[in-house]
Amino acid sequence: MSTSGMCNYTLRADPTVSIELAVQPASRADDIFAQLQQRVRLARGQSAEAERISVGDGGWAYGAGSQSEAAARRGGKVYRARMIYPLSTTSPDRKNAMVQLVTRMME
Repeated sequence: MSTSGMCNYTLRADPTVSIELAVQPASRADDIFAQLQQRVRLARGQSAEAERISVGDGGWAYGAGSQSEAAARRGGKVYRARMIYPLSTTSPDRKNAMVQLVTRMME
């Protein structure tokens, strides 16, 4: 992914799960990270914080009952992956899946 933009996907194996991938200019990183922190507080409580990740030049990730997200900056871009799913989804380790997606997007 070398251009700015956003893509949305629905999993064929489970159409109740959607994945959003985005690449934006690094100048948007602070806003994207702030929105990610806001979503983790909404999902897990006001004292919740996303975890720092060592991807690219650094970023944040979280997993919650119905969504997982990761975002990281590298060079002149910020990369973000978000998955939204029903509470009944049994897919393991969804936060790490988003971190892996962000890492792959940077390749």
